[in-house]
Amino acid sequence: MSALTNPDPVAALLRTGTATTVAMLLDAFHRAAANADLNTYMGCYYSTESRFLGTDAQEHWLITEFYGYSKPHFDAGKAWTYTPRAASRKITELVCGGGVPRIAAFDELLDSESFVCTTRGTGTAIFDGSHWFLLSYHLSFPTPNVIAEDICKRIVVFEKKTATYAAAAKADAAAAALLAELELEEESGGAKQSSNSSKKKKGR
Repeated sequence: MSALTNPDPVAALLRTGTATTVAMLLDAFHRAAANADLNTYMGCYYSTESRFLGTDAQEHWLITEFYGYSKPHFDAGKAWTYTPRAASRKITELVCGGGVPRIAAFDELLDSESFVCTTRGTGTAIFDGSHWFLLSYHLSFPTPNVIAEDICKRIVVFEKKTATYAAAAKADAAAAALLAELELEEESGGAKQSSNSSKKKKGR
């Protein structure tokens, strides 16, 4: 999850898509990922404030950050493949002043090549007067109700263990820093004693 300190390489790619409908935008978005076409993929996003939310709770990226994560995968020629399921896509366009749709909310079910199970993509798109672009895209796993309780219990166990490991790692790091500080103090004290001893010898 490495963030870029300079967003300019990303900014040059953003808002370069040519989709005139939200459906065309989403199709281009998925096609670009499947073909490892980073320029077209990033061109589907509206601005550096656009966001991608992944399936993990920690995966909440500004698009400049997501570019840093995505680039090695795209450069390797293998990104990810999500295929929209027929008739599953729902798009609601919000009409603003002048009767022109400006914002749209969407929801679609996807078949994932890597995760295998049903995946859901939701988000918002914005119309700039000629083309549609992504403001946000959120990838998730819709959980069947009959197994939701069991899965949630497993997530709770995982999160508790992760928190415990993180706390232990933090404690280990703090202890290591304290030991290093004590060693420096001892070395500094030893150097002072050696200096004082040398001065006394010279005085004699």
